[in-house]
Amino acid sequence: MPKGFETEVDPPYSINLQIISDDKSKQRIIPVLAKPKKVSCGKNKRMIHYKSHSVELGFAYTYWKIQGATLKSLILIIHDRPFRPPISVRSLYVGISRVASNNDMRIWPFDMTFSSTKHLTKLSQDEHLLLYMKNYDPITHKWSPTRLQDIIHNRTTDAYNKIITIADLSTLTCKQLRKLAGAQGLNIQLPSLKADLITAIQRKCNDIANTLTSSTRTHKSLHRQ
Repeated sequence: MPKGFETEVDPPYSINLQIISDDKSKQRIIPVLAKPKKVSCGKNKRMIHYKSHSVELGFAYTYWKIQGATLKSLILIIHDRPFRPPISVRSLYVGISRVASNNDMRIWPFDMTFSSTKHLTKLSQDEHLLLYMKNYDPITHKWSPTRLQDIIHNRTTDAYNKIITIADLSTLTCKQLRKLAGAQGLNIQLPSLKADLITAIQRKCNDIANTLTSSTRTHKSLHRQ
């Protein structure tokens, strides 16, 4: 066949997977046949029929995908990326704990400069994990559900007190509203529209106000007794 000549080749009847045991004493060949599939495309939802082998060629995997797996070797990609989700402490821990030895792990090359590694220096533990770890009593060293409830109550109250000092939420930008909604203790799901953000914050504040009122009434009732 001359160089640069294009030709059409029929897809294989099957893709054969070779399964090798850990001790390499046994091998199995599993044929994966092509199956008919369909997908809709375009505004008119045009249906396209095709055949495909149910095999995914794994060049790279997400941190989510390799959770619980033990690998013989690993190359981690930890450079900053413009798309979501960003790299986190949890995903980084999942990555580095997939191999038994550091000698079996490598880092995908990238420019090791201050600006290119800045995102790694900003990584911090999940606030819920830190809250859990801080819930041990300093005297008895026991984990206390009551202590945790008090911490959550204080954080929620502090966040609520900051919000009610704002006269008009509509004067804030979407970025400021998201920061406000993500305040410690509120745990508000972040809508994309500004009006929905304001509604979510106001609804949460009303719920907190009702909770605080009920707690005050209970406290007064116990005090009278």
